[in-house]
Amino acid sequence: MLSISCYNLAKGTVSSKKEHQENTPRHGVDSVIILFHLSPGEIAHFFYQDDYNDLFRATQRTDDSGYLRMALYIPHNLVITFTNLMTVYPALVIPGDSLIVRKLYQNDQTSYEFQSTKHIYANFLNELEKKYGFFYGSLQLSPDMNIEYYLKEIKNRNAQRLQLLREYGRIDTTGSSLASYLRKEIRSVYIMDFCAPYYTKNFNYREKVPPEYTNELGTLLNELNCDTCVTSPKYRLAIRNYLLYLTRDSLSGNNEFTTMFRNAYSSFTGKSRDVALFITMKSYLEKDNSEAISHLPYFDTKCVNTGYRRYIDSLVKRESRALDSTEGSNSMLSDLTGITIPFKSIISEQKGKIVLLDFWASWCGPCRAETPAMKALIEKYQKEDLTVIFISIDDNKDKWATAVDQLGIKTAGKHYLLDSKQPLCRLVGIPPIPRYILIDQSGRITAFNAPRPSESELSLKIEKLLHNNSIKITAK
Repeated sequence: MLSISCYNLAKGTVSSKKEHQENTPRHGVDSVIILFHLSPGEIAHFFYQDDYNDLFRATQRTDDSGYLRMALYIPHNLVITFTNLMTVYPALVIPGDSLIVRKLYQNDQTSYEFQSTKHIYANFLNELEKKYGFFYGSLQLSPDMNIEYYLKEIKNRNAQRLQLLREYGRIDTTGSSLASYLRKEIRSVYIMDFCAPYYTKNFNYREKVPPEYTNELGTLLNELNCDTCVTSPKYRLAIRNYLLYLTRDSLSGNNEFTTMFRNAYSSFTGKSRDVALFITMKSYLEKDNSEAISHLPYFDTKCVNTGYRRYIDSLVKRESRALDSTEGSNSMLSDLTGITIPFKSIISEQKGKIVLLDFWASWCGPCRAETPAMKALIEKYQKEDLTVIFISIDDNKDKWATAVDQLGIKTAGKHYLLDSKQPLCRLVGIPPIPRYILIDQSGRITAFNAPRPSESELSLKIEKLLHNNSIKITAK
């Protein structure tokens, strides 16, 4: 199954029309045409991310000849990432572009390559990912890794990426500015990797990181204060990682949010400051952090970007009405027997219990990877009033049912299938997945974006709800 993740869209619209010609369809300067040459009847799952870091999804199927045409509205450069199982294939498109996507078969292996009608860099990120890593960064930092080796490795990877970019530049006769754009993308990944020692779990940076490493990281802040970079998701991730570095001594502490909010305001300038403030508010509101809610007035006065302010305001309102709204509660789901049930009935049946909603799909690798931890969580609280409701957004009912059996979760909780076009998906922000929502005994959302089962924070939230409920019962 093919999944497509699209990043860097301010607002996207998707349309499809079967196309059997490779000539470029006429389209505007603020759109891109994507022509797929895949297997007959292959499903393309399409995700794109806007400037507020929200993902949206559309699904299309190729015709009997393996062709599919999609049109997207894009106001600026866009990185599209195709994923087949656990392999990623990124491509770069620009407004007014046409991208041809071909499926290749070599030595019983499937891969993809890209060609643009406007520039030579369409397949650059794809080649970069294969050779030196881009989408997932350079390498994973482990708690016992030698910091000198890690620093040397990320510097080598950065140099190799830039060298590949120079090789592309030698054959670029158009005078394109894309090389400069890609150079900033590569630099953002380097900064992200550089910050990793300060927030990687169980990595003791106080003992392992030498002063000169920290000194060099301090010089990178000027690069992040870049007003022209804010449309890049990689750049926004670099800001987030740098904020984690600045807040390193307060992470997991009582003043974690207030310290990060202060760092976001005092360390960044211009549009970068707005990005830093927005990222901080959004991430902690999604964790249901009470301090973030109390800081809403400060955010409104310190953030210049009106779009960010409106988004945060709508996020607070969305979390409170996601499950209670008429649209959300009337969304229809089907169980394993094919019976359709409104969402409000599914939730009302669990009144008085803690409910954990698990949004997933059979084709989602990270979702499946969380299964052992979820089963352990269910086993841990089997004697408590906790119900796990698995909600799949699969397009194929048979594949969903097969995955439920294969993963051994049929009796672990309740199972429902949700059409991604139902209002509930939009209201809770699905995809991306996996996604978890925690609901208390009164039916109130207590974690709109709960930690994953593999994270200890989820058990702590459940324990807190169980403890609070026992106090209420004792008081009665």
